[in-house]
Amino acid sequence: MRQMVENDEADALVAERVWQELAKGLMEKIRAK
Repeated sequence: MRQMVENDEADALVAERVWQELAKGLMEKIRAK
């Protein structure tokens, strides 16, 4: 884990997680219409 953080891979994982949550929220809004 520490090696990943040193390689800035943790930032990429966080961004990926945020994007997944955002996309899921958008899909739910579209379906709700």
